[in-house]
Amino acid sequence: MLLLMFFGCTNPCFSEYSHLEKEDIDINGETWTRTALTEGICGSAFISSDNIDDDPDDEVIITNFNRPDGMSLPNGFVTAYHIQEEPSYTQPVSEDMGYKWPNDVVVHDVDQDGSMDLVVGFGFLTCEINPWTDNCGGLAWFSRTDSGWEENVLVPKGSTLFYHKVLFIDIDNDGIEDLLAAGERYATPFGGIDDAQFQYWLGLGDGKFSSEPQTLFEGMGSLPELFDVDQDGDLDIISGEYFSATAQSAVWIEQKEGETISERWEKHTIDNSSGPSIQVSMAPNLFGDGQNHALLSNHTNTEMNNPDTNPSGLYLLTPTEDPTEEWTRTTIYDQFISSSESTQAAPGVFSIGDIDGDADMDILISGDGDPRIFWMEQKEGTFIEHVLMEDMPQAGVHIADTNHDGINEMFVGSYDRNVVFWFSRGVQ
Repeated sequence: MLLLMFFGCTNPCFSEYSHLEKEDIDINGETWTRTALTEGICGSAFISSDNIDDDPDDEVIITNFNRPDGMSLPNGFVTAYHIQEEPSYTQPVSEDMGYKWPNDVVVHDVDQDGSMDLVVGFGFLTCEINPWTDNCGGLAWFSRTDSGWEENVLVPKGSTLFYHKVLFIDIDNDGIEDLLAAGERYATPFGGIDDAQFQYWLGLGDGKFSSEPQTLFEGMGSLPELFDVDQDGDLDIISGEYFSATAQSAVWIEQKEGETISERWEKHTIDNSSGPSIQVSMAPNLFGDGQNHALLSNHTNTEMNNPDTNPSGLYLLTPTEDPTEEWTRTTIYDQFISSSESTQAAPGVFSIGDIDGDADMDILISGDGDPRIFWMEQKEGTFIEHVLMEDMPQAGVHIADTNHDGINEMFVGSYDRNVVFWFSRGVQ
């Protein structure tokens, strides 16, 4: 999401939708209820879900960049919605904490005390572009206490590098979880460089980590994931790359035998033909045949004055017999269209799950710079594109079964629209 917006308005958090406004929507012959969530929402971004309060249902976790009412960027916040029965929300990370641009939230028991904590990366290139705002990168985790959420700082506010999403894995084989994240930077007209450092903080136990990070590899991307890519019984790391000066479209880091960290981890190219990518995710058993694939969403603008050369697309990546060699790429859809009047790129983030209830995996994807929201219906081993919504630019998307009734819900938010829509079917 390359968002550039510095102009104020009377109420920057205004939404044209009323809170809890409902509408019946036909999706592939099935009636869904679309419910608008607008309270506690302002400039929504990433959407995820997990159980953070030990009740039966999962909370929907929404990061909000907030909308400026002047020239400088406001502080952001994180909203956790309990949506079943009567929707209500809390804000584990509030504006008063002073963080800007909260990114993807990871729910994890960091201090191993039996309760879930929230780990949040902060910042984006927008802060460096805005002359009225200082660098705003940061990284912190928030532990749940009887009096609220307690802040634990890993990277103090004001970092030149910004962070999107963390991973937890024991990278040095000492039996203690370590924390990894890509610190990134972007060359702007006002300075800066293209940079990505995949960093790690060694775990010390009890939720404590080394004070200074080390760099595992140059590159990697905003939204890394853990997966046993080579099926050898241990977890590897897969990621797209965007901000690195030498960015490849998709890479993975193999976990190997070795005495030292550098001996235990080796980086491989998956694809370098799709241009810069915003997300690469594994899709295990995607077609029900036992074969693991990956999905890649690149991030390009082919309509601006100086157009990108790679079509804006969603791609299927299939491992070769030797997964350390480049994988086979198949186009799922490459007709995302960004606005010619902006530098916003397309497509955006995606989520994988059974949308239409036919027991196979579909894809929900944000157009991002293309204001449309698509769902890709899996049918006989291919995907058929459907437009779910027409005017939801800079969107976050998520598929989840938050009440564990066996029926997936969809969540779609838009930075521009100050709303998150909850799509549900069946008994709520």
